[in-house]
Amino acid sequence: PQAKRSLEDEARRYFRLAGHYARPSGPMLLLTAGLVGTGKSSLARDLAGPLEAEVLTSDVIRKEMAGIPITERQYAPWGTGLYTEESIEDTYGELHRRAGESLARGRAVVLDASYRKRSWREAALDVARRACVPTLVLECTAPEDDIRARLERRSRRRRDPSDGRWEIYAQQKASYEPLTELSASEHLTIDTASPRSQTSLHALTEVYRLLLRRGEAAAEEAHAGAAAGARA
Repeated sequence: PQAKRSLEDEARRYFRLAGHYARPSGPMLLLTAGLVGTGKSSLARDLAGPLEAEVLTSDVIRKEMAGIPITERQYAPWGTGLYTEESIEDTYGELHRRAGESLARGRAVVLDASYRKRSWREAALDVARRACVPTLVLECTAPEDDIRARLERRSRRRRDPSDGRWEIYAQQKASYEPLTELSASEHLTIDTASPRSQTSLHALTEVYRLLLRRGEAAAEEAHAGAAAGARA
């Protein structure tokens, strides 16, 4: 039994090392979008490690801009305090500014925010286009019973930067603009009702597929260009 455990540990180390070398690398922009309580922050954190990505979270940036400790709860009604339309627009503007800077440094970036408005999604995709990096919107969904239970658990945690609660979920749902503007290659729906490890693995697999498809397309384009140059 001891020798078996030792071999299993060694095998795990080799698999992790192989995964590191096989991982598509380079800057990219991912959005974990969806209503409050749908698991987008957890997914963003789970993707960050394997992709060596920086996570930029709207809940954190909003409080940093206001000079408020990120774990200090704000219970202002929807549309007031930190959650006026002007404040939200400023938060997304700062979120995208920081994303552009990180992409310019060659970092992969995960943006963690609801992106309930089409204009905010378009602004994020424009950041990716200007940086010439691949992008994918991972829209998180979950049954409402799961969402309510998550929000209740979150309210009992003292160090969570999110102010999300059930009434916020209801307001977001009422103003959520469906992601109909995105193609299938730009948008993936993630059901977070599945076990977290399974959800993260599914999302990560799709991100890898996106990067591999982009790499293959770039290689084909380069090959076609070289062939055209040779004929000329």
